[in-house]
Amino acid sequence: MATWSPTAFVRGLASLRAFANAEPELSASARADFPTTWTDEQFPWMNATLMAWTLHGREDAEGRTAADRQLLREGQRLSRAERGLLSALAASWCSVFEVEEVRLGQGLRLRDLVLDEVLEVKERSLTTQVTRYDLIASWVMPTEDHLELVGGIVSIPRPLREHVVVAARHAFATHQQPPADDVPGRRRQARRLAPFLFTRVLELLTTERPLLNFEDEPLRLCTARFRIRHPAKVEERLRRHDGFTREGKGLYNWEGPRAAVWGSLTVEGKVLVLTTYSAQRLEKGKALLEELLGAEAEHEEDTLGPEKSVRGEPARALPDDAPPQLADAFALTLAQRAREELARGIPAWGGRSASDLVRSTEGRAQVLEWLKDWESQVSHLSDAADLLWDDLYAELGLSRDERIPLTQVYTSKEAPSLEPIRAELTTTELPEDLSLEPLPRRRAFQDAAQRKPRRKPPAPELEPGALYAFKLGPIDVGVDGRTSIYVAVTSEGEALPPVFERRDAKGLEGLARDNAELKRYCESRLARAGAAHGFASRPMPDSVTRFRAALALQMHWASVEPGLMVMPEVTEALLDATAALIRAEPWEEWTNEEVFTVHLEGAVRGTRELSVMGSGGSEFGFALFDRAGSVERMSMSGLPGGNVDVLIPDSLGVTLEDAPDWVVKTVKDVTGLPFVPDVMRVQRNTPRLGNAEELVLAAAVAQALALARPEEREVDVELKVGDLQVRVRLEIPLPLLTGSYVGKLDLLSLATRRPKASHAPTRSLPTKKVSETLLEFAKPVLDDVEDSEDPQAELFTCLALALSAWNAVVQDTWEPEKGWVERARATLTRMPRDVREMMLHDFELLVERKRRHFADDPRLLDALDIVQRPDDLGVRLAGVVTPGAWSEFVGV
Repeated sequence: MATWSPTAFVRGLASLRAFANAEPELSASARADFPTTWTDEQFPWMNATLMAWTLHGREDAEGRTAADRQLLREGQRLSRAERGLLSALAASWCSVFEVEEVRLGQGLRLRDLVLDEVLEVKERSLTTQVTRYDLIASWVMPTEDHLELVGGIVSIPRPLREHVVVAARHAFATHQQPPADDVPGRRRQARRLAPFLFTRVLELLTTERPLLNFEDEPLRLCTARFRIRHPAKVEERLRRHDGFTREGKGLYNWEGPRAAVWGSLTVEGKVLVLTTYSAQRLEKGKALLEELLGAEAEHEEDTLGPEKSVRGEPARALPDDAPPQLADAFALTLAQRAREELARGIPAWGGRSASDLVRSTEGRAQVLEWLKDWESQVSHLSDAADLLWDDLYAELGLSRDERIPLTQVYTSKEAPSLEPIRAELTTTELPEDLSLEPLPRRRAFQDAAQRKPRRKPPAPELEPGALYAFKLGPIDVGVDGRTSIYVAVTSEGEALPPVFERRDAKGLEGLARDNAELKRYCESRLARAGAAHGFASRPMPDSVTRFRAALALQMHWASVEPGLMVMPEVTEALLDATAALIRAEPWEEWTNEEVFTVHLEGAVRGTRELSVMGSGGSEFGFALFDRAGSVERMSMSGLPGGNVDVLIPDSLGVTLEDAPDWVVKTVKDVTGLPFVPDVMRVQRNTPRLGNAEELVLAAAVAQALALARPEEREVDVELKVGDLQVRVRLEIPLPLLTGSYVGKLDLLSLATRRPKASHAPTRSLPTKKVSETLLEFAKPVLDDVEDSEDPQAELFTCLALALSAWNAVVQDTWEPEKGWVERARATLTRMPRDVREMMLHDFELLVERKRRHFADDPRLLDALDIVQRPDDLGVRLAGVVTPGAWSEFVGV
């Protein structure tokens, strides 16, 4: 193991830096080896690399680094740890490394692509940031029994692999080579390349590279403006032409070969604008429009934007907060595309397929490196495609663990130059930023709720005459930095006065003072600091775990509203109820517009209105409004803007957050879910934190909402905490816009296990597909779908409402439990006015249409999905004959 602690490392590095600063001429020479300037924010690793070169990279005339010189001059008066650190730094070297294996939280297996060594490196933080086959340039130092990374670390995009590695290997080869068995000598030789290596990487990442389309034309935003005589005639001709696809009202895509978007057309009033991504295509588009429109369009002017370029190598990436499902889908798509390209043949390989190339030694190396390039990019998105990669390697007779000699991989005589980047844009406009729009951040508690709760073994309670110490924090306290709170609980349940300190040893010393007669225990992370004060580590008792979470929440709330005091049993009830709410995920069933009616008895009485938050993916929880109609008033008031304030109705809001971390951890230890509940009371447009009575009310309502099921009409819950008792009766609305069946039947089971007929049916089953039937049934409400801003989303909403109306009529007609149409109508009646009137009108029309024109169809519909096809939108759903109609239609 290393002979120095992290503190000793920082202290030793500071001492070495002071030693180097005392040699200004040598420091100036080291600085002169690097570029004159760079952007600190964009390239912070250059600063760290320059410091590494100054302290333990650049050699003097005698071949010694600053670390060597300090060890030689001051070694006798240095501690063992400081001498060990200086020796390790003096033996360090830099290179380009390929990640061969990642052991999360433990270390990396790296391959030195200059020296062709395989290294086992102990490292923690980097294991969460890199994946197999990533490339990094960094410094490595040997300690007594392992290697560690030190200095600046820079990630190198794999498409720039040859540009960096070939240049570094050639630079290494130009110097006199130490013998192959002289490992320290070869490493010193590689270390001397540091200025060249990191300058080369900086140049590659800062060089402007032109963007070209697949016809080698520069990408630039170009427009042509036309004055048109009769907009309706123009749009009619555009719709008829095969090269233009209507995307919305007055908007058309101009498609070229290979599904590339060559441009777009917009028609607004009597103005037509053609937008393209190259000057050549603009001319082609103008000629096409002149031929198609003739005298209907008169050209007015052209606008040519600057040619586009990018720096470095653009990566295939998604936003950090992209949903896991999107990342999985993107990874699978890229892996499948790699498979197709290998089968089709790579142009750079003369069109030869991968299966043909792997037969030769050189071709095998090419295919393996090509696979690494792709897999490295895909693995940063998701591991969903791992099985596809496994199959692909196996099909080609390759192995991920295969290590081909670098002389067969890097055969170029000189480093390649940077080529322009070729791409076809598939959007209707050239964006300033080529990244995707940020999506709502998925919360950690959402993912945790999908996993089966872990059962922790119960920890025994404290024996009499003992105390247990734990730590809350570290907590950011603003200008004073960060501090922690140290708390001890006795076996009788008494909490000792907390101690506020920055260091564990000081905090535990304060708790041990005046408690010498008590046996002392602590959590494992305090064991080292607590040993000197008589603390022994042991698992935290369950009662202490729950008390700690309640105390953490209490302190978190008090930081917002000083003086707020809440009993631990109230906090525990709230945590249990909100954890159940997260696992139930009511926001997956109901939108914030489908209003619950809440009847309260006990400590709080009256009838209130509840709206679920979370269907939009940004804020999760619920709002309990004091008066009926509040949801409608909120929707009508809109968002605040300018100098206009929005009046927030009197309400109790419960939101589920995932910060601060020190509170989240304590809550997770109790509930298994990483979250923090916040309860906010709004009265007279003034918000404050909820008091004890309101927290119990919030817990009772959360408990009821967690038990709510769409197929049930209501749920009844009673909660008693201390002297406070609250009863909640929740009237449950029907979720009408999910595109799913709502009822008490298991449609999947019915579809696969329908009983055999016992007699001849008296009526015939419909033969038309359920998708065609639903589209025909919903036709009267689909008129404006194409002209909406998002036709796919609008089509889903309209068909989801139609599906709900259809199912409600089927259930009322054939199933024993009635009243589904009335429940749906009641749900719509409680919606805000801006959506209620239109949806209620459409619902009544659909119900009447089902009863008049589709009355003989007994199928229940489920699993609605809208799919994007090359030329239009498609509909998928399932249909199952309801059991109540089996006797007539199936003969059961």
